[in-house]
This record gives sequence, structure tokens and C-alpha cells, in this order.
Amino acid sequence: MGARTNYTPLRMVNIAGGPAMDSLNALLLLRREHPRLPHDRPVHVHVLDLDAAGAGFGGRALAALLGDGGPLRGTKATFTYYRYDWAESQELPSLAGSLDLEDGIVACSSEGGLFEYGTDEVVVANLGALRPLVPPGSFMVGSVTRDSAVTRTMRAANPPQTTRPRSLERFETLIKRAGWELDRVAENLMTFDVRLQPSQ
Repeated sequence: MGARTNYTPLRMVNIAGGPAMDSLNALLLLRREHPRLPHDRPVHVHVLDLDAAGAGFGGRALAALLGDGGPLRGTKATFTYYRYDWAESQELPSLAGSLDLEDGIVACSSEGGLFEYGTDEVVVANLGALRPLVPPGSFMVGSVTRDSAVTRTMRAANPPQTTRPRSLERFETLIKRAGWELDRVAENLMTFDVRLQPSQ
């Protein structure tokens, strides 16, 4: 029997990701920490954002990483930009329908994006729209601006600020409304880095 080559694709859905460096860094970490993982598993980085220029930079960065001598050489990875305004979350189901999420391993992310700058209503609407589109075992990671004395002091000293600080309890209440739950939390000085999973 020959070696298996038909691996389930990994689909990385990056909302408001700009150049999606968090997705590219995740691929670099996977390659470094698990060098024996199969390189012929298809990887698709899907960037949903209004910023086409940032996504263009990210696409060129991935091409360089895949090139001769690059740390991701041999990886079957693609990078595709989709214009998306998170204030128009009703467009997410039709957009996601073109991503073939149901046939993949889905890892969603939004670093320095949705959870830091989106209103409560926008966060709930986007997570709620995304929840029925992802298969079992999917997850989402992102950064949340902390509502803390340090954050309030820095915001007062450097106005205007457009991030929306939240306590972890408030953030958890929001995501539960949208059908998600906290799986992991890493506390930093200015942010909570979180991983969410669909509620059972």
C-alpha cells in the first residue's frame, strides 16, 4: 500500500486579520514543534477583512515562507482574501459557503481585531453567524483588551482610543449568547488571549 496523500485540509479563517500574521505564525510553530507532521496536508488561509493591502502583504509573506530555503517550504498552503465588513455579519454565511468549511479542520482567529475593536453587538453577531458554519472540533482564538487599571490609565494618557476593554466575565457572557464557550485563557498585561469552542 502506498503512502496516504489525501489528508483533510486545514482551513484557517482569519476575521479582521489584515496580513494574518497570527495564522502564518501558527503554521511556523506547527512546522517547528511537529516537524514530522505531513507536509502534503492542504492548508488554506482565508482572510476576511476590509483591508486588501494588509492581506496582500500577508500573501506575499506566505509566498516567501514557502519559497526555496523558506521555513514552510514543501507545505501545500494557499492564501485568499475576501472583502468582509464585520458590521455586515449577515453576509458571513454566504461568504463562508464558498470556503468549504464542512470538509476541513477549521481554526478561526482574530488577533487585534474583532474582540478588541468590535462592539458587543458586533462580537455576538459574528460569533453567532459563524457558529453553525463550523464543523465539530473547530475553535477560535483571539485577543481581548483587558478592562484593568493599567488599561484605563494608558487610555486616559493617550486619547483617543478605539479599543473596547472588557472584563473576562463580560466577554464570557457575550460569547455564551452566541453559542461559544471559553476553553483557554492566557492573561497578559493589556489583553486576555482566549480560545473558544462551540458550546455543546
